[in-house]
Amino acid sequence: MVRPSIRVAVFAGAGASCFAGLPTVCSFFKRAGWPPSHGFEAACQEIARRISISEANEENLAWPDFDAEKLFGWLEILERAGRIHGQSIDIHVPNLRFTIPADAVISHLRKEIVRIYGSKLATETLLSAPHQSLFKLLDDLTPRSDPLYVFTTNYDTVLEQLFEDAATSQQVFRHKLRVCTGFSSARPGQWQPALLSEKPKSDERLIHLVKLHGSATWKRDDAQQPIETGWRMPTDQDCLLYFGYKSVPEHEPFFTLHTLLKIALLQCEAVIVIGFRVADPYIRELFDFALRSNTSLRVVCSLTRPPEPNSALSTMMHRFPGRVVLLADPSGKPIPFGHESFPEILEQSLRNAGTVG
Repeated sequence: MVRPSIRVAVFAGAGASCFAGLPTVCSFFKRAGWPPSHGFEAACQEIARRISISEANEENLAWPDFDAEKLFGWLEILERAGRIHGQSIDIHVPNLRFTIPADAVISHLRKEIVRIYGSKLATETLLSAPHQSLFKLLDDLTPRSDPLYVFTTNYDTVLEQLFEDAATSQQVFRHKLRVCTGFSSARPGQWQPALLSEKPKSDERLIHLVKLHGSATWKRDDAQQPIETGWRMPTDQDCLLYFGYKSVPEHEPFFTLHTLLKIALLQCEAVIVIGFRVADPYIRELFDFALRSNTSLRVVCSLTRPPEPNSALSTMMHRFPGRVVLLADPSGKPIPFGHESFPEILEQSLRNAGTVG
């Protein structure tokens, strides 16, 4: 029998949205559109080359398979440096007769992020989502007096659409569903971090959906305050995103959102990590700190394949044996999200770790 007082959180990476045909962080550039004669793709390839040189690897040779978050982070640094100096910083690309402004490149890529990840899913795609069994299990595991925390680094609105559908179908959650992202329900929604401190009402299931890297539908208003627009198409106004591969966020809404992750990791007994290999340095640091401080914490990872030797996740598994584990069948084969035996093996994994009684 499942013990009803367990604290479990979900951490959804790009692998949790693959069912919708959305690209992962390493396949984004395959889907990006490149205006002819602008040189944007060449500029991105040149930055990828420089990143590979600085990291002493040959990742750029696989272009367009390249970690988009890593490249976005470098472009953002160049863009900000240009603002500080009051002039555009150009990217010099060998074999091109002109240079490409960094701010123009990242502005184009932000619009591509909205175009690719902001799209509304078709009804049949929503029906094929593998999330129902996961959230049914979590609804049983999590006491209704506590909010259920769902963290994600994804820019897409897949989870919002799934929760909207679940709220009307009443087939997943046993009580009325309320989802809080930290923005008011109006459009545009105003950033109100106090909303993420609320407790559930007696007749509802409250989910705190924490989008650590922002969303394709988030922007800043004229006063530079965060807003949730609900807009799914690119506009001249850049979307509000927090690219990975950085240190502690200093500005809202990302300061509050990452603080929530830190608090949850220190309080939870289990975190179910889906399609995320902890490549983001700051998030990896938060997990490492929590595992050292919260000795009851278990991290269960659902991936399509085992982590590469010496990778960040592999290192974490060796550092915390039995506490950071790969969700696998009895033969050791990984059980990816959406596999028919996913719910059963996940619950069994939690039982074996002593998390579920």
